[in-house]
Amino acid sequence: MIIRWKYIYETGIFVIDYRNKKLVSLINEFYKYIFTEDIIDHAERIVNKMIIELITHFSVEKKLLKDYNYTPESIDKHIEEHDYFIEKLENALKRIESGDIIVCYKLADFLRSWIVKHMLGSDKEFASFVKKANRITV
Repeated sequence: MIIRWKYIYETGIFVIDYRNKKLVSLINEFYKYIFTEDIIDHAERIVNKMIIELITHFSVEKKLLKDYNYTPESIDKHIEEHDYFIEKLENALKRIESGDIIVCYKLADFLRSWIVKHMLGSDKEFASFVKKANRITV
């Protein structure tokens, strides 16, 4: 199912919202091919793009977390979520490269639920922390 960008996903922190929109776009691209005959080829290409994007995305978020003096425990939790996501993608990619079409369907469900949960959970919590500290205006 395609993810429609909603105002509720926005954090008010431009760089996070921009990166999240890029990730949602890649997830939607993945969904576009999920029921096609050449899903494996598309899935391999898109998941590779996702991993590359996520490495940048997560390094930007990690820097922001530290720059805004987010609590060490919260930084660790946020980074663990990122690491888990990349690990899931890397494991799925290995299975996709071996021709496992079933993993594509499982991955589609995982991508949607993880990104929405992350945007509405951890990203929103961080944005709230930043706003309460009056470090940005929205």
